[in-house]
Amino acid sequence: MYGFVAEWLGRGLQNLLQRFESARNLLILAAVSGDFYYDMKYSQLFGIIAVLALAAICYLPWSYIQEKNILVTGMSAPGTMFGKPGLMHFVLGVPLIMFFIIPKIWAKRINVFISAINLAWSVRNYILLSTCFMGECPKIKLGLILSMALSTFILVMTFFPKIKIPVK
Repeated sequence: MYGFVAEWLGRGLQNLLQRFESARNLLILAAVSGDFYYDMKYSQLFGIIAVLALAAICYLPWSYIQEKNILVTGMSAPGTMFGKPGLMHFVLGVPLIMFFIIPKIWAKRINVFISAINLAWSVRNYILLSTCFMGECPKIKLGLILSMALSTFILVMTFFPKIKIPVK
């Protein structure tokens, strides 16, 4: 088993945290523990593709109310007071794509906030469209589940921005 030797750095014997690019023990840890790590250089591209896929999923069936024979999609809910529950994904999707593209730290931080709102909207839609009301229980369709999954995936992709931070 490999161990790490403490260095004398003028402040006592310490194993200080190292910067990611210069960590000399990173490959040793990966080799010893057998862990495989994923290079997140494509996270921005995956995030943009997920936002576009979420926009397409808004046209799929989200729930079906059998008693009234109503098929609810993200862009239409005839005979209900749901409105267009998927329209907010379009509104939030435009800044999400813009901030995925802009290579600045402030854009990546705002993107995390916007994607959290997007996920909260998906949770709201799931609760609203799957709740039984006066004995009528809607059947959940694939579009509603996919919108939740993609909103979660978009949030995860915002946590891994590809940005170069200058060394001071």
